[in-house]
Amino acid sequence: MNRHTLILGLFITIICMPAHATDTGYPNDVELRSLPEYCQVKLRQKPGDAGYNTWLNILGPDFIHTHHFCAGLNFINRHYKARSVYDRKYYLTASLPEFGYMITHAAPTYSLMPDVYMSRATALSKLGRAGEALTDFQKAIQLNPKLPKAYAIVSDYYSDRNLKDKALAMISEGLKQVPDSKMLQRRFLELGGKKPFPEPYIDAVKAEPPSALEQPDKPASAAYHGAADAPTRAQTPPAVEPAPATPPPAIGVPGNPYCRFCPDPAPVPVPAAGPADLVPPEQ
Repeated sequence: MNRHTLILGLFITIICMPAHATDTGYPNDVELRSLPEYCQVKLRQKPGDAGYNTWLNILGPDFIHTHHFCAGLNFINRHYKARSVYDRKYYLTASLPEFGYMITHAAPTYSLMPDVYMSRATALSKLGRAGEALTDFQKAIQLNPKLPKAYAIVSDYYSDRNLKDKALAMISEGLKQVPDSKMLQRRFLELGGKKPFPEPYIDAVKAEPPSALEQPDKPASAAYHGAADAPTRAQTPPAVEPAPATPPPAIGVPGNPYCRFCPDPAPVPVPAAGPADLVPPEQ
């Protein structure tokens, strides 16, 4: 092999190598504008600042952990913008320990927790981990029964596996909670349901809550329903959940890029592979 052939071979090898993700830290100023307002405050203000205190009063003491949720949302946003398969998988995997930290450190009664589970479920779904995603979607419904998108996703999961009765039962329950959801009404009829639609619960909400997950192929934004709903939720601080018996393993310590603002490291992300078979449905 002559010199020119060797140089050409090396050049082709370098060009064909997959691009590796380099954005591993917290959101920059441009990215921050695509996140909910409480993320902008949590990541740029300190305790005692006016904005910080406002959101602390709204969300309660677990606001201290919320930068992890914001980082997870931002990793999902980066996934949407990534050009290579490697980078998209990298960012989705990087989001998992951020959501996992919230689940193990914040109280289950924290008002943003349904959004945490919905976001982690979305990432797991896109990584092809359908069973884990289904569990998280169901947990989100348990914490907040007014999530029409979650009912639709779980119903589609059952329908794809020819479990029509379970799919219809899930949609029926969703319509009892969110009776005016056009998405759920359409699926109810497609699955063989007959009008009139299921009788709604007395306290059922008459409108679908806004959510960034209503448009699954677009990044999260300040319209994310956790941000929209938070100021109207109960102001009673949630009870603090006891610390887990076995703390999650540390990653990247010292110099952990995931946790500049808290004492504990985030859990180690678990690599995943395979095509997704549980993805958010169309509107």
